[in-house]
Amino acid sequence: MKGLGLALAIVGSIFLLAGCGGGNGADGGDGDILCATQADCDDGRFCTGTERCVNGVCRAGEPPCSDGNPCTEDICVEFVQTCRAACAATGLTDPCCDDPECLDSDNCPFSGGTFLFQVTALSQQPANCVISQGFLDLLLPLLTGANYPVIFPPEASYPTSIDLNLPFLNAVAVPATFDNAGREIDLGPVLSQGIDLGGFNIANWNCLVGGTAEGRTSGLSQLTVPLNVSVTQMSVGMGSGEGNCLLLLTPPAPNCSLSVSLEGNKVSP
Repeated sequence: MKGLGLALAIVGSIFLLAGCGGGNGADGGDGDILCATQADCDDGRFCTGTERCVNGVCRAGEPPCSDGNPCTEDICVEFVQTCRAACAATGLTDPCCDDPECLDSDNCPFSGGTFLFQVTALSQQPANCVISQGFLDLLLPLLTGANYPVIFPPEASYPTSIDLNLPFLNAVAVPATFDNAGREIDLGPVLSQGIDLGGFNIANWNCLVGGTAEGRTSGLSQLTVPLNVSVTQMSVGMGSGEGNCLLLLTPPAPNCSLSVSLEGNKVSP
């Protein structure tokens, strides 16, 4: 009996040593991997999380990319050991389309609505070609203090036309197309009266500035519509106010263009 006990002890020791080796440990049956240390359980992969050795058996790690957001699909990229989230919405009626992670997703077609626009920047190419930069700097805060509502149709309605009441892009039935590849809206080109500077009651600037205007959104989402407007082939006439228009003395050069940046925020469906 003593010889049998010694033989069993030797077999048991060999089995235990096999389970305590390096790498991924040994198969303990039922798919379990036996272990003695955490290192025995490490499979060397980022996307499987940190495996643990619990009571001599390897336990799976927690996925490293779970953000707890039901509106996102958690994606683990093993090659660069990083996580990214993708919108999990399945269409416009999906409530997840209101989630911040889905606002600019291809899974959620642009829903349209009423957006309230404000001017954020003015610039000219070449500089000072129509209006001096000093006057643009004076004009900008006057424009930023005003709000301009525009109704954008939902994505499925394009191509269509939109009535615009925007500085330098003030016209009815402006052609509008949706760039499905770039996920942006193109507006115009259209002849526009632009903006009546006479309404600001600034001496010698009773001018009506217009031209051929076109615009394109940049970073379109369900809640915001950043818009860049370019005015070329500019024209100048008398404004609706009193006094002179200095711009009539130096008509715009043919290569002169004015750029207007605006941002619209959604205020209603």
